[in-house]
Amino acid sequence: MLKQLDELPPSTQRRIRLVAALLVAVALLVVAWQLLLVLVPLAVSAVIASLLIPLMRLGERTPLARRWPRFNRVMVAGIATLLGVVIALTVIGIGAYALVGGATTIAEVAPAIIEEADSAFAQIAEAYRERVPETIQEQVDPRLESLRDSIYDSGVSAVENVANLIQSNIGQFVTLLATPIAVFQFLYQPSAVPQAARRLIPAPIRDDLSEMGRLAGTTVIAYIRVQLVGAIMVGVTLWLLYWAVGIKLALPLGMLAAVTELVPVIGTTLFLLLMVIAVALTDLRLLPLALVFYFLVQVIQNSLVTPRLHGMALGVHPMALVLSLAIFGMFFGILGALVAAPVTGAAYRVLQYVGREWESAGVEEAGEL
Repeated sequence: MLKQLDELPPSTQRRIRLVAALLVAVALLVVAWQLLLVLVPLAVSAVIASLLIPLMRLGERTPLARRWPRFNRVMVAGIATLLGVVIALTVIGIGAYALVGGATTIAEVAPAIIEEADSAFAQIAEAYRERVPETIQEQVDPRLESLRDSIYDSGVSAVENVANLIQSNIGQFVTLLATPIAVFQFLYQPSAVPQAARRLIPAPIRDDLSEMGRLAGTTVIAYIRVQLVGAIMVGVTLWLLYWAVGIKLALPLGMLAAVTELVPVIGTTLFLLLMVIAVALTDLRLLPLALVFYFLVQVIQNSLVTPRLHGMALGVHPMALVLSLAIFGMFFGILGALVAAPVTGAAYRVLQYVGREWESAGVEEAGEL
């Protein structure tokens, strides 16, 4: 078989290698999707390391780097990793503090709200007993009890599902604890993983598959950086706006907005629901203003900032991203919606490369003739 391939024209061989590399890339993508939860810590480590690369480059310009380059690289990689851990712990600490403060604020107003709700329900129940005929009550009461039991059972089921989810993901949480070690390795030896993977690739498709992997990785990391920038912009803007008008939970709501902004479509809905509940419980008069600010920020972000940033990171038209989001969400659910944009951008860059190389092979063949 290999002998027959060697007898083909060079341009045909080149195109066969391109097709083979593309098929292997698709197969690796399917395998990665099946191992997504296992690969998440590695992906997180790679992203964090890419964000710390400027610090590594700065450290390599010191006089120590010229005299003891190996020791300097270890030291700078260690300092950068420690800095990343400190920043992550600081953000988590601020978030926990904000959540505790928000929970305390809600707990302070909860008794009065519960008392008002009990009073209102008592009045409704009294009016129901006085004005509704007993024959109708006999038919309605069993249905109300059934509805109440269903709501209670749904609440218990939801708590059980959350507990099971936490228990089933303890392994992933433990794996995340190894993230600093992976970050250090990525910073100290950034080419170690790509080189090890390259040695496993068959020689005929090694260069093509390596280039496809480089293009896909660069695109995904650029997308994640863009998402982080956009999420931080939304979170900080909402925090400042909510703080300016006196909303008590401005900081936790700003941090929640930043986190949920990372989840397409679903994150926006989730934040809107939680924000309405939180603001309504603390100060109902400020709820309309909070909604206006949120929708204003979303309009500016989604119409001006996000399309431009995504265009620079992915090179894909916004309508293509919307279509891919709908398709991935329909077939793969929430996880599909999360990875739709980076996978689409990476696929676009890879197909661009294949198209250029395919045309180049045809031009070389024409030149030989």
